[in-house]
Amino acid sequence: MKKQFEFSKVVMRLVGNSGMALAAVMIFTVILLILGAAFLKLATDERILANNDVQRAQSFYLAEAGVQRALAHLKVAGNEYFTGVLYLNQSFGSGTYSVTVADDIARGVKIVTSTGNFAGEQKTITVEIQLLPAFFKNTFSSGGDLDFYGIFAAAYAHGTTWLTGQYDRHGWFLSMGFDTKVEGVSADQTTLRFPDMDNNGTINEFNDFVLFFQNEVQQYDPSEVVWLQTDGTVQIWPSGAQYSGKKIIFVEGSAPGAGDVEIFFGASWGANQDLTIVSTGEVIYIQPLQNPDNSRLSVISWGDYAEGAIIYSSHTSVIGTQGTADFTYLLTLANVTGSIFANEGIDIREAVVLVNFWHDSRLNTGDVPPGLKPLCGNNYYLGEIISWED
Repeated sequence: MKKQFEFSKVVMRLVGNSGMALAAVMIFTVILLILGAAFLKLATDERILANNDVQRAQSFYLAEAGVQRALAHLKVAGNEYFTGVLYLNQSFGSGTYSVTVADDIARGVKIVTSTGNFAGEQKTITVEIQLLPAFFKNTFSSGGDLDFYGIFAAAYAHGTTWLTGQYDRHGWFLSMGFDTKVEGVSADQTTLRFPDMDNNGTINEFNDFVLFFQNEVQQYDPSEVVWLQTDGTVQIWPSGAQYSGKKIIFVEGSAPGAGDVEIFFGASWGANQDLTIVSTGEVIYIQPLQNPDNSRLSVISWGDYAEGAIIYSSHTSVIGTQGTADFTYLLTLANVTGSIFANEGIDIREAVVLVNFWHDSRLNTGDVPPGLKPLCGNNYYLGEIISWED
């Protein structure tokens, strides 16, 4: 009786353990199925994500291709003024790109927007290019002739020289070289013209000049501006403490030719100065013996501009005049860096002199002297890329 009881007990235990094992196997199987499904889903998602990454990358490269093609197009002479849709759904490989071009004259930039499309994915790149007045790209720009006078003298114009008239030399033992000289250029590309500020339908009148700079001086903090209204002659010594940190000095006469300016240096100029002197009259500038790094003295005049130097002289300037620009050097080794534009012509007079005229590369990056950036208007050239966003 005892053995029968023990046997039945063992049988019951075996049957009970088998039921638990079956349940455990089923639970383990379900877990494996869940994990397998999860891994399968993860693998599928990874493949989809990887494919999406490839598509996004392809759309980015298509957008970039559109930008590069647009930049190449805009750099061709005459194309720099284009605005509108440049390319629409242009095929490239297995995708397309579309490019639009717009001007923001107020900010002085040309905006190129390129959108790449690949397998339903889109990527857009926006590039901003600095716009600069056409004459800023030249070392010399003359709405008339460029005449070189002298004896035992040499000069060299690095960069480009654009003349509406022609170049000529007068004297003995003279030599003037040019990197690039182009004659017969349209006056639109070589002269400084002010917009129709008084809205009378005529640009570049004396009143336009005055209103333009009246507006510009008000764009700066009063501590950065000196505004003198006088018909007399004003002597300015930029090295004086009262002019340190100034951005614009505007000498405003009541009529064309009034409000002349004479610029002198009694001492070395401070570093990191960027000053523009504006005159409704004529300007005479006696160059300093030395000009420190990163300082620039620019001059804009309604009347003629005259500059002179003796022994050694070096300065950085943007010089613009509605009249004639005259440079006179005696026994001098001189370097002038910047951009010079004169509506009526340029005269260079030398005796026993070597002068180098260099273009200021800072202009290409939009580093324009105070008060001059709005001169860009609708007559400009493309500087450097200043913004690239995707």
